[in-house]
Amino acid sequence: ISFVVETFNNFQLAQKELITDTGATGDKLRELEVSLADAQGNVAQNSQEVAQAIWELNTRLGLTGDELTEFTTKYLNFATVTGQDGKTAIADNVKMFNIWGVSTEKQAEYLDKLAKVGQLTGVNVSTLTNQLQQNQATLSAMGFTLDDSIALLSNFEQAWVDATSVLASMKMGVANLVEQWFTPAEAIEQIVDSIKNAKTETEGMDD
Repeated sequence: ISFVVETFNNFQLAQKELITDTGATGDKLRELEVSLADAQGNVAQNSQEVAQAIWELNTRLGLTGDELTEFTTKYLNFATVTGQDGKTAIADNVKMFNIWGVSTEKQAEYLDKLAKVGQLTGVNVSTLTNQLQQNQATLSAMGFTLDDSIALLSNFEQAWVDATSVLASMKMGVANLVEQWFTPAEAIEQIVDSIKNAKTETEGMDD
């Protein structure tokens, strides 16, 4: 009985949080409450955390209805798998996707890719997301897509390489490799192998 009471109280608190955060009333509030209830049964987070996620996605992406429920579930399960706070994971990844020009429809696909990279390589996905944000301009200037950049930066993390300090030096090296008929993906492999086998990061970039 105490569990049922606690669950009910948490849900009421979550409803109040939705009202406070979104300012929603009437039909709009009821729609958000339906998304809250539907998502709650598919995630590990409590009702208040789900309410925060719904507010974040409704505000940042303008999602409503079934789409809001689907994305809330997706982002919160992604946060659980990658060991992140749900609200932070949403804020950081939505910002990163906006910087890279990833459409809302494609975000779920990239969340799966990021989670898989984290599981296969052991890299911190939150750190990877922040690096993708911070280094987008440099990576794009070198011709790397988001997929290329995820591969590159996750390799850097595995090799204990400081991505920010190395990327500027990489710019010329990648350009030279591409001029030699390497694809960006092949250039990544060449550079990462060089760095892994070098005694210092500088030596690796000089090869």
